Amino acid sequence: MNTLNFVGPLLSTTLTSHSDAPAAKPAKAPWLTASLRTDHAGEYGAVWLYKGILRVSRDPLVIQFAQQHLETETTHLERMAALLDEREVTALLPLWKVAGLLAGAIPAVFGRKAVFATVDAVETFVDQHYLSQIIELSKRPDADPTGEMIELLYDCRHDELVHREEARKLNKSAPGPAIRAWRRMIEVGSHIAVGLSTRI
Repeated sequence: MNTLNFVGPLLSTTLTSHSDAPAAKPAKAPWLTASLRTDHAGEYGAVWLYKGILRVSRDPLVIQFAQQHLETETTHLERMAALLDEREVTALLPLWKVAGLLAGAIPAVFGRKAVFATVDAVETFVDQHYLSQIIELSKRPDADPTGEMIELLYDCRHDELVHREEARKLNKSAPGPAIRAWRRMIEVGSHIAVGLSTRI
């Protein structure tokens, strides 16, 4: 199955194998391709996380929060997709779609505190992930001569930090045992997702 069938509705431009497909992107170092592949997969999962929230929640505050952030994550996904060829995208997008939907829908069942705690956990992981990539790329300026990629990473990281701080502001209560366990699952799952997307 062509995994990009799952991406098409979310992107302004769909990558295809037809004769009118865009020209291949300039060759990148394997480590950079793998790195960008994880970012694309993460933004794809984030889009579906917010879609999962919106499918379940009836809380006006949560709906507004999710709609705003979905728009930002969709833009991130489009920008990441523009840096990758079809063959460079992870083959696990269908899995990340399901994972994203569940990561959004499950906390939405339990209310706004669970939703905001989930977003806090996800964005805390993403912050560190993007920061490590920025540091690595800054050490290898030859890999990004135009500065396009590092600028994208800075922009995305900034937006994710804004999302995290908004979630924290809206949820000031101390997490209970269930929320702490859920946050830990999110963290572990995110690490696994990055590892798999790097390779597959």
